[in-house]
Amino acid sequence: MIDIHVEPALFVFLGPRAAQVGWRLKQRLHQTYGSLPIWRFLWVNAGPIAGTEAEHWIGEEEQSEAGPALGERLGTTMEALQRRETLEATEALSDESVRYVVERAEGRVGARVYVVFGLGDREASIASFEVAYLCRYLLGETKQTVVSVSFLPSLEEDVVDEVQRERLRANAYAWFREHESLLHNPSWEVQRPGRERVKLEVPPFDLSFVVDRGNQAGEQFASADEAYAMVAQALALFVGAPSAAVMPLGDKPGVLRTRFKDRVRAYSSLAASSLVYPQEKVLGYCRASLAGAMLGDGLLAEPSAGQVRATAQELLMQMRLNEEEILKALRAGCQEPSDEPLGVPEPATVQAILGLAQAREERNALKLQEQELKMAEAAAELQGRVMATLEAKMADLVINRGVPFARAVLGLLRAEASQPESDMPLSFPGLKARLSQQRMEALEEARGRRQAAQERLSRLDRGIRQALRKALTPRAWRRDLDASRDELLRWVGEIGRLTFALAIQRQACTLCDQLGAEAEKLDGRLAGVQRTLERARESLGRLAESSLQEPVAAQGIFQLSVEALGAGYIRRYYGGRVQALSPLLAYRDWAGELAGKTLADLEAWQEADIVQQLQQRANVYFVQDVQGVSLLEAMDFHYGMQSPAMMEIQFSDLLRRCQPFWLYDPNSAIRPYEGQGVFGVEDASSSLVPGRYRGGREHHLVSTQSRQRIEVVYAQHGLPAFLLRDMAAYKACYEKRLREGEKTLHVLPPEQLTVDVFPDRHWEAREAFALAAALDMIVQIGGWHYFDLQREYVRAHLRPARDFLIDQRRDWAEEAFVLRADWVQQARELAEQELASLGRDEAAKLLDEHIAHHRALLAGEMPDELRRQYEREIRILEERRLQLLGE
Repeated sequence: MIDIHVEPALFVFLGPRAAQVGWRLKQRLHQTYGSLPIWRFLWVNAGPIAGTEAEHWIGEEEQSEAGPALGERLGTTMEALQRRETLEATEALSDESVRYVVERAEGRVGARVYVVFGLGDREASIASFEVAYLCRYLLGETKQTVVSVSFLPSLEEDVVDEVQRERLRANAYAWFREHESLLHNPSWEVQRPGRERVKLEVPPFDLSFVVDRGNQAGEQFASADEAYAMVAQALALFVGAPSAAVMPLGDKPGVLRTRFKDRVRAYSSLAASSLVYPQEKVLGYCRASLAGAMLGDGLLAEPSAGQVRATAQELLMQMRLNEEEILKALRAGCQEPSDEPLGVPEPATVQAILGLAQAREERNALKLQEQELKMAEAAAELQGRVMATLEAKMADLVINRGVPFARAVLGLLRAEASQPESDMPLSFPGLKARLSQQRMEALEEARGRRQAAQERLSRLDRGIRQALRKALTPRAWRRDLDASRDELLRWVGEIGRLTFALAIQRQACTLCDQLGAEAEKLDGRLAGVQRTLERARESLGRLAESSLQEPVAAQGIFQLSVEALGAGYIRRYYGGRVQALSPLLAYRDWAGELAGKTLADLEAWQEADIVQQLQQRANVYFVQDVQGVSLLEAMDFHYGMQSPAMMEIQFSDLLRRCQPFWLYDPNSAIRPYEGQGVFGVEDASSSLVPGRYRGGREHHLVSTQSRQRIEVVYAQHGLPAFLLRDMAAYKACYEKRLREGEKTLHVLPPEQLTVDVFPDRHWEAREAFALAAALDMIVQIGGWHYFDLQREYVRAHLRPARDFLIDQRRDWAEEAFVLRADWVQQARELAEQELASLGRDEAAKLLDEHIAHHRALLAGEMPDELRRQYEREIRILEERRLQLLGE
């Protein structure tokens, strides 16, 4: 079971830019944890959201305008957030896989408030103080952590003109100045309708994150949307971590209230990134690879010669294409030459019989012309039926056996017969060869016999001898006449029958030729389909390979997420999964959807459609498994024995990439405080998390239930505002707008704006004065202060020369001292040497004594100017003490 530790939290998003963070955060929390009643959201002046992606996530009851309505909405929301029913409802969402635990300290539940806004948006930045103090008031005695997350103007400067850019910068500086004043002299009056004003004397925020467009590593966001997404990811991790995980490493009370050059080190920044399981790449490679294999084993499968021969034979039988059936089909409806006897007119003569034979031949010729027309019609009908059947069969073969198989069958049907086929022919040329075996010799022989019969008949009417026979032996001559007549007419009839048969044979051969030509056209159409399919297979191959390509990060652009596993894992995953699959069976499952498609349908199939449809089908075999993969388990599987070391490297690289998004002077005397790395993993108790990151003071783990993401947010803390990049430019714009009469830059009254963002220009000199006084290099003799570099007055009670007289009262003496650059330089150098010679502990002890002395003086009465002088010296000595102790 996964334990999710949560604490009541309110997220307030001020202005349209912060609204972009808000809906992303709510979406992420919903996807990670579900909708927990212990987390509430409020959008203030969010701007138009209708028709945008944000519309789904921003409820009407979660929106408010600035002003009195905001106070009422905050009161209602905060009251609901702290109800016992809300806490119980959250814990009641636990089930057998996850347990929600509401964090309690000493039996009390705390609360957090996150206020997000853009510093250039004056309405939003002004409202940030109002919201912070109102939330502090509403939370009362509840342990509270109020955090601001503000965007610097750089995130929007590239989409505005120069006038707007100046306004953004001036607004930002005005906010920093007000915040600085509230840090030095915290005071704010809260009033709710119908209630008395309440004065709160605490800083508005416990943590103040600023987000710039770039970071110290030279990276920047590709767009403002990337910044919004990064902050949403960071807040989603922060809200699941204990408050201490968000603070500086080894935080001690008040560490973010220490000062540098008398300015509070109040500001922090952050960066968040994630390792993600390459789900889309895995799915892309798997579906494209399987789709290509489905094409290869299905529509583009290589044919088997034996199966091709059997299919061709079966197809000819199905189409009833053999000699007998073809001739039968061509004879149907035709009349063969008649054999009925023809009467010979009496008296029978040779010429009459010859005329009769000629008449029969002429009648047979005319009749043959009529029958040939009928044969052509029958052949056309047969050809149409055969081609329709053949085309339908080819479409069926393409779907069930593949285009190469169908083309191989067509190739066999068109194959030339090398010799007359004795068995059943397997091709149209083979059929033609069988049909052509009735040679013309039979007709020529019949014609020769007919000519011989005609000669014999004609001789009966020539010469004296035949005339004498006819006269002397008429019966014998008549018998010869009848015999010659019968023979002549028999061969005339035989010639008619043979001519008719040869006409059918010619028509049948022509039909075979036409079927072969049509089959060739059909093969051409199939070749076009095959080319399309082959292009589709090539496209699928390219898609698969493109899924393996490592993304090329643009130079200097921050990567919000990085894929944890690459091409090696993806190939290995596919190889393991495809072993349990058969691309052919997968194709056959899909081929059912193609049933009934005609060849014309297949020809109209576009490459893009084929690729899309096959991938959609192939995706079914992977999507559920891929979506359920655990990134930690996948990394463990992929790295095998090297898993612990490799996963630690991955975690370390992820954390190293998170360089907080602020820019500051790296040559200043201070560096930011380091924060913890807050990691979000599926289950914080998982043994797969590298041991180095499972606990300790430098890292914190949060259970997110997110199986395919390892996230981290890293923060740095403790810079004063004046060290942030462009702060001087902000101030210049601010002062320009003040000179132009701008009166809406501040919400605080002038008397509260007592502190500027930048330190006193004489601060280093004042620092030298305080240290010199603590080390007895500035002494008070009577009512006057002297600069005693050699400390002779303390050692030997020798009064310094008059040249080293400074001034009377301590605050006056400081003002005079800071104007003497030579004294300042000498005091600084000697003070540093003295502190170094004392050693860290002794020097700190000495400073502690002087701090205690000054505080004792402050307990008495003194002028306000002198009081501020001692308070400033205390801050200087405390700051140096912390530097000495490395705190």
